[in-house]
Amino acid sequence: MKKKLFTTAAVLLLLLTMLPSALAEIYAGPEEIELGEKLDHLVATVPADSQVDVDPDTLPEGVDLALEPEQDTNMEDIYLRGTPLHVGNYSCLISINAANYVCPISVSAEAPTVQVCEPVRCYQGASAQVSVTATVSMGSLSYQWYRSADNSTNGTAIEGATQPVCPVDTANVGTSYYYCVVTNTVDSSARGVTSGVISVTVEALAVSSISVETLPVKTVYTVGETLDPAGLSLRVNYANGSSQVQTDTSAFSLYPTRLETAGTQNIELSYQGLKCTFQVTVQPGSEVIEGIGVLTLPTKRSYTVGDSLDTAGLSIRVYTNNGQRDVTEGFICSPLVFDRAGEQTVTVSYGDKTCTFTLTVQEEEKPASLIVKTLPTKRDYTVGETLDTTGLVLQEISTRNRARDVTEGFSCSPTELTVAGDRQQITVWYGDLSCTFNVNVKAAAQTSPPVSSPPVSAAPVNSPAVTNPPAAPAAPVQSPSVPQGTVPTSPPPTSHVIEHQSHETGAGSAFIVVIVVAAALGLGSLGGYVVIMNHGGFDAVAEKLKEFTARFRKK
Repeated sequence: MKKKLFTTAAVLLLLLTMLPSALAEIYAGPEEIELGEKLDHLVATVPADSQVDVDPDTLPEGVDLALEPEQDTNMEDIYLRGTPLHVGNYSCLISINAANYVCPISVSAEAPTVQVCEPVRCYQGASAQVSVTATVSMGSLSYQWYRSADNSTNGTAIEGATQPVCPVDTANVGTSYYYCVVTNTVDSSARGVTSGVISVTVEALAVSSISVETLPVKTVYTVGETLDPAGLSLRVNYANGSSQVQTDTSAFSLYPTRLETAGTQNIELSYQGLKCTFQVTVQPGSEVIEGIGVLTLPTKRSYTVGDSLDTAGLSIRVYTNNGQRDVTEGFICSPLVFDRAGEQTVTVSYGDKTCTFTLTVQEEEKPASLIVKTLPTKRDYTVGETLDTTGLVLQEISTRNRARDVTEGFSCSPTELTVAGDRQQITVWYGDLSCTFNVNVKAAAQTSPPVSSPPVSAAPVNSPAVTNPPAAPAAPVQSPSVPQGTVPTSPPPTSHVIEHQSHETGAGSAFIVVIVVAAALGLGSLGGYVVIMNHGGFDAVAEKLKEFTARFRKK
């Protein structure tokens, strides 16, 4: 119980301390300032005899309230001046003549000043780097470098590149771009600045000459063996006088690699358009193929019945008494044409040895069914209209259950809608396939023949003598004033219309009379009630009536 009372008291105390700020008027504060930036903000101008005070706990550390009288006036200016020492958002509470005012101040971490190095140009493979120089008056700086394919800051972060200096990749010829995001952190506030983009251009270094630095480990072979470049290295001399040793044998080419002739054989080495040679010894001997195996499968491994085999990408490894070698041509495959569906085994023959691999052969894809995917826009017709297939989309399903939309090239039957009826079936043909959909066809509206106008009755509109209209004559009766063969534009009203109007008029008049009588009775009753009440009520009026009656009897 004591703990709850203590908590309640603490909350009330907090609310009381916040109340002056909550009820205070807000003064315009300065724009956001950086930590270390000098503040000189005019809060307000008040009469010189005003009582001005500030809550020091609401001011940023390093900032004070200053009062400065204006010359030749009875006014003084209220300033907030100083250099904030900490980041944060502050609500400075100022009291002017016992009225509270709040002036907000936002202090953020200082944005670093960042300068980048000059664009970098170097030769391929050289060591190069980019750098930035960043400064702040207060805070701690951190770095993250990015690499971009174009001259923009939409790059990718370089893992581990978190120093002011960043090594660049010079393995490939071309231009790439680098930039750095420098972040200043103070307390819990951080502010980052993206540097300018630095271009790095890597140029190919011209090779002046090449020579064999070290020979391969194996230099003696038997006829039929394949050259083994293991251990071979190359001295590369550049036009600027520098040189380097190239040990990556994939960077240069050798010829020949198949040693077919006995004796001393020159091997030609090519690198960036330049050539040099070294020698190996090839001893006589006959090659015996001991076996073969598939090394890499063909690139194309899915076929349809009737397709021919494509051996592009197929290679085999040949095992001989002299070692092994890889072959990409000179072998025979069977079958060359696939005449049935399913898993197909292909046999590869080289010399007197064979190996196999398996391919998938599918049935020839054909159209299997046709369905309506989207109905036509118009599906309601009148007899005699022509079918409109706008919006109709079909879907052709193949034997491999693949769907293809069809929007043209089909025919429909019927196209002339001559029979009325709901859900009339339309058949759609596309090739040998068909499907159906329904439309609604309604009968055409029937046109009535013109009706002749009867003669005008001489009886008045409300005459009771006119009860039944005379029968219309077989031929139209024409007015003498209308020329022979001319139909009157406005036929006169018939007697049954007049009678109907008469009944309606009589009923309406009777209804109005009833309303008037009811209203008169109501007003009379109300008037009598008012008179009686003005003369003392019903009892007083009754007494007066008795007196009047007695006087009348005496007379």
